[in-house]
Amino acid sequence: MKNHNPAIIPRNQHAEEVLSVAEKGDLSMMTELLSALSNPYDYTQEQEKYSKLQTSLYGCYKTFCGT
Repeated sequence: MKNHNPAIIPRNQHAEEVLSVAEKGDLSMMTELLSALSNPYDYTQEQEKYSKLQTSLYGCYKTFCGT
């Protein structure tokens, strides 16, 4: 099952957070996210924080398509 289901799926909230920090000149979060995305089927501890929707940070997070 793990061979066909990635451990990490990039979510808009993670991309927005990384971009807002990167705009201020800090690329560390971007490097961390890209590293986690480089092997999406590995199921590492590094990927765990990106695998869940963090509603506490954004309240009810909605994208353009309503997801």
